[in-house]
Amino acid sequence: MTSRNALERVFIITAQIVAVGAFLICWQMASEHHVIDPVYFSEPTAIWDQLRTWYNTGVLWQNTRATLYVFLVGYVVGTGLGIILGIVIGTLGWFRDVTSPFVAFFNATPRLVLLPLFIVWFGFGFLAKIILVISVIVLMVALNVAAGLREVRVDVLNNARLMGAGSGQLVRHVYWPSVALWVTSTARVTVGYAFNAAIAAEFIGANTGLGYLIVVGQTQFQVTQIYAALAITVIIAIAADLLLAAIENRATRWMPAR
Repeated sequence: MTSRNALERVFIITAQIVAVGAFLICWQMASEHHVIDPVYFSEPTAIWDQLRTWYNTGVLWQNTRATLYVFLVGYVVGTGLGIILGIVIGTLGWFRDVTSPFVAFFNATPRLVLLPLFIVWFGFGFLAKIILVISVIVLMVALNVAAGLREVRVDVLNNARLMGAGSGQLVRHVYWPSVALWVTSTARVTVGYAFNAAIAAEFIGANTGLGYLIVVGQTQFQVTQIYAALAITVIIAIAADLLLAAIENRATRWMPAR
């Protein structure tokens, strides 16, 4: 990274921080002067007090941990299954043709509506929630992996074979870079869907999690609690996006600059 790019990056980050700070200050002042009704919109200081109370009582970590568990397990398993399914779809033409109607049907079905069925089948525990997260992202990953395999150029494969590359070397040096590029380029999308599914899964029958805190705030008309839970979800989402962005940049270093 050149010094000019570094300065631009610092400027952007500083501008983002200033924008967020200005927004919070305006929100606080509007609430204090009753430009907006704090009963419906709360205020940043009240949200901060709520977060401190949750932290001191252990509520914050307990519920955040529950949501992260569902999210991480579902995301890792869903991504792994999606990669395996995508490899099968991308390499076996007959399998792709046979399963295409099922893929189209499942892809058109809103997965969140399946949560009541998962609860009936697997109960109100973590398993139903994890399966929901898996169902949301597995097909997205599979289709992207299959597309990555189809993007491998035939002449590249032929040249690699002429140079004596075996099956293992083809997988490592030809197929895997293409698949990894497609997976990493869509990871920031799938992680958002997975996290949203983990939160939504806690709206029904849950007794812990960030989604549960949101539902409790809604039923008790505690808007501050809803905003506090949303603040935690935003922080987690931003952290996950930054991590995946770093992974994507590292995985695509070999590509020419655009």
